[in-house]
Amino acid sequence: MFLKFSRFHQVVTRVGQPSRRFIASQCSQLTNGVLYEEFRLNSGIEEPTVAIIGGGICGLSAAAELAKKGFKKFKVFEALERAGGRISSIVHDNRVFELGARWVDDGLLSWPLGMACEQGLLKEYEKRKYFSEAQYLTHDGRVVNELIGSQALDAFRSILDQKGSSQVNSCHWKGSSLLSYIQERTKEFIATAPVESQADMSNAMTALTEGFSNECAADLSEVDVGKFSDGRDFVDRISVPSGIVNILQMFWERVDKNVELCSPVEKVEWDPSKISERRCLVHVSGKNPVEAHYVLVTVPLGVLKKGLSFSPCLPNEKCEAIEMLGFGHLNNLYLEYNRPFWDDNLGTIRLSGAGMNSKQRFKDWGSSFSHFEQMPGARNVLVTQLAGLAACQSEHVTEEDIAKQVTRVLRHYTGNSTIPYPSNVIRSKWTNNPFFRGAYSFNRPGYDSKMLRETLGQPVPDVDKATCPPVLFFAGEACSTGHYGTIQGAILSGYEQVRRIIELTMKYNGLPKLVV
Repeated sequence: MFLKFSRFHQVVTRVGQPSRRFIASQCSQLTNGVLYEEFRLNSGIEEPTVAIIGGGICGLSAAAELAKKGFKKFKVFEALERAGGRISSIVHDNRVFELGARWVDDGLLSWPLGMACEQGLLKEYEKRKYFSEAQYLTHDGRVVNELIGSQALDAFRSILDQKGSSQVNSCHWKGSSLLSYIQERTKEFIATAPVESQADMSNAMTALTEGFSNECAADLSEVDVGKFSDGRDFVDRISVPSGIVNILQMFWERVDKNVELCSPVEKVEWDPSKISERRCLVHVSGKNPVEAHYVLVTVPLGVLKKGLSFSPCLPNEKCEAIEMLGFGHLNNLYLEYNRPFWDDNLGTIRLSGAGMNSKQRFKDWGSSFSHFEQMPGARNVLVTQLAGLAACQSEHVTEEDIAKQVTRVLRHYTGNSTIPYPSNVIRSKWTNNPFFRGAYSFNRPGYDSKMLRETLGQPVPDVDKATCPPVLFFAGEACSTGHYGTIQGAILSGYEQVRRIIELTMKYNGLPKLVV
């Protein structure tokens, strides 16, 4: 079988616009009536010290916002030898490979791209459809009819569009998994198709369902059907050929002297009853404890689950939120060939496991590949992903093992025994990295995920319940109720906590004070 596809992305050079939520926060008033955008820390106010744990996009953007507001006494502690977190763009053979985040959702918060373009940090970026047309290959080596494939894609988009859906929000589906919902809706749709089309329709819908696990970074049986999107729009995506890491530059240039790399934080001691800098001690590996009035924690949820410790322990409700929110696993794999074996304009191929036992399909990483696509701008590179348990398993095998298994899978599905082995495999390993322990969060069935995320993002002690001013603040994509799992959600949650620190600084006219 000779693979033949079409490219489905276009170059876009427009400048993004700020989100409504961001504009609203900039125009809103602080406690003293000053517009947030107009606030600057003046010399008459004694500045509190702020320690930021984590130098990913959340930590860097929060630090840059503090600097913009006139704060100078802050430090960012990053465990790695580089900043950026899961924004990790590497250059190989004059091409950029994204090991972590591969795109920014269009329409949510495109202003970072716009600002980066204005500053000359990005030359261009590309806009792609969230679900593009694809060719569907079946486990028994057939190609699904193109028209049926398009019909299946439209149906799958409709199934995922839950806005205003009384069916999804009914008692019948309350606490159910996304997988069970998609499977039942898929059966209903296939039943309406002509009998002669139902087999191909089932294959295409199965391929789309299996591929959607990559979007959630988890097995869909672990994802809540009513909460899986929770404000997220599955819209067009923007990728950056020169590397998403370039977006970091506009934040980095404001705070580079305040960032300490290779500085993993092991423990945070906190005592809100103190008003000195010793109300919080940040224990950095190999260094003396760092004193601070406020600590902003921006590490991934996986590190909060297992890694960073607090003394005393965090409040029970905070610990429960950390435990109950799901944290997914996702790895990107790039397969480089000496020469391509596919048609000149490869788009996406999706592999259907319909007819296979589900346990057989996902019993190990080697049978869990759901799609392959040509890397934009790279004629001889294919991209694929592994999610959930498969992502974890794949980190324990070699690049040679991956090359062999990918080749077996492609030969089986295409029926082409001459497909060569890739000459090089470039991949991520986020789960085994102790400073990440996975990819990003998801909502699990049976829990009020909105409440859990709000609880996770609440300062400690709670501003409204304690007589002591907060000392610990939490930010990151997992704290975002609307844009979790995205770059935008991470940035916005960091800004929200910076605003709280500014509010407290205004309230106490400088350093935190005990409330009488």
